Amino acid sequence: MHSNLLDTYGSPYGPFQNDVEWDLAWNLVRSGLSNKWIDSLLKSPLLRDRPSPTFINAVQLKRLLDEHLPPAPRFQVTQIEVEGASGMDSETLELWGRDPLDCVRELLGDPLLNGHIDYAPRRDYVDGSCSERLYSEYATGNHMWTTQASRLRY
Repeated sequence: MHSNLLDTYGSPYGPFQNDVEWDLAWNLVRSGLSNKWIDSLLKSPLLRDRPSPTFINAVQLKRLLDEHLPPAPRFQVTQIEVEGASGMDSETLELWGRDPLDCVRELLGDPLLNGHIDYAPRRDYVDGSCSERLYSEYATGNHMWTTQASRLRY
């Protein structure tokens, strides 16, 4: 799903000119700033005196990302006919979802997530004495341990 940026663009920074521009784009997208604030920042003296980036405003940045990044798995809709209780009218409902295998392929193929996905449960401890557990995410909790153990029993 995620192609090798070096093969596609001749650069590990994809459609961006260099690592500085890639880092700027990455931080702007992750910041949660509105388009108005991104535009304001791109026009600020801090960035005005630097070489012009491939994008000059938020709309261009987002368009660049949409055109060059792989699309997320598409939503699919299934219509279901539901009959009412004791002869009441039936109703058509829409069930929206994505193909779970496509979602897993997307997650496992995303280089940004490399090294950040847990495939097995683990136990973290507050200190070296291992007397107090540290619960910080799903993989460190008891549920993942019991679920995995129950799947391994024959």
